[in-house]
Amino acid sequence: RLDDAYNAFWESKKSAEAQDKPILIAYADLGLGQLLLVKSKYLQADKLLNDAEELFKGQNLTKPYVSTLIALAQTNFALKKTNIAKQKLILAERLALNIELTQDQIILFELLANIYQQEGDYERAIKTLQKDLSN
Repeated sequence: RLDDAYNAFWESKKSAEAQDKPILIAYADLGLGQLLLVKSKYLQADKLLNDAEELFKGQNLTKPYVSTLIALAQTNFALKKTNIAKQKLILAERLALNIELTQDQIILFELLANIYQQEGDYERAIKTLQKDLSN
């Protein structure tokens, strides 16, 4: 099933590129990146997700942008780039103040709380988890 989904996103991306539709390319890159993350292909996921981030940035499409930032953070954790992951999560948290998060996006707070806990900032970790519970 993952291969079918990958092929569907790939075809969508090629079609969007042929029509010069950057937002549709960004959605396809996000989908491809998320699938590659699940398949533990972190370097490939990182490239596609960075491409999606650049395309979503400044487009007033906050939900997919937040999803992209969360996936980028997860990819960077897997690549042992904790500082980059933290930066992506902090930006996602800032953007999340203005939207209602989806069920898939709630992980943002868990990931951020884990970072704060690892840094020894337990009070901030608890406050972040409380945001998770309120969503």
